[in-house]
Amino acid sequence: MQHTNFGLLRASFSHMKPTLTVSDRHKFVYVKNRKSGCSTIQLALCRAELDDPNFFSDHIHQDSHRILKTGKHVKFHDLIRLSLVPKFFVFTFVRNPYSRFLSAYLSKISRPQKQKAEVLIALGKDATDLKQHVSFEEFVELVASQAPREMNPHWAPQTTYLLPHLIRYDFIGRFETFEADMKLVLEKLKYSNIELTHFRKTGASYKLDDYYNERTKEIVRQIYKDDFIAFNYGTEMLPSPGLGSHRA
Repeated sequence: MQHTNFGLLRASFSHMKPTLTVSDRHKFVYVKNRKSGCSTIQLALCRAELDDPNFFSDHIHQDSHRILKTGKHVKFHDLIRLSLVPKFFVFTFVRNPYSRFLSAYLSKISRPQKQKAEVLIALGKDATDLKQHVSFEEFVELVASQAPREMNPHWAPQTTYLLPHLIRYDFIGRFETFEADMKLVLEKLKYSNIELTHFRKTGASYKLDDYYNERTKEIVRQIYKDDFIAFNYGTEMLPSPGLGSHRA
């Protein structure tokens, strides 16, 4: 891991900390990016760490804390140490902002999930009734009114947590080519016998036209303008399959 400014990194560390997964044994740092295949990745890394290709958890983000060194265990001096050891492989995955945002809506807002409560409160609605409808347009407008660091990690701009201006990644995979890119990561980490298990799919990549209109597309383009630039995504909205399935 290499970066350009320790002072700026320290200022951002508390925000970035929850995204970190580290293996001292296998010398990697994975920076988690929500709604970009992170559950599948986390499960694969836990299987590799345990040398158990059959390990499974439906609560992988909670259970990984006891298997790998995650953000709650990483201190700033650990990050500095890792940054000075070139043998550590630092990677993350990114996703087209249009499909990532819609996936967040479909999985966390259109369903009665805990993240919906904070949205209901912000909209002046009863947060105890998670079954009430929040339209896609309402969600778009609400998120547009929030500062990036106030946003929930599932829909915050990817640059907010991945800090590409500070961290020089060894590899940035793409959700749109997830299978091939994860194969490269696992081969790099000598985990070639680990199979990927996909879950929590929303079908967002193939539902873009069902939810977006010109107005919401422009708002989302402005919210995530830094993501489009930093990760070289075009602003034209195209279907973006990922996770090896048309249901990703």
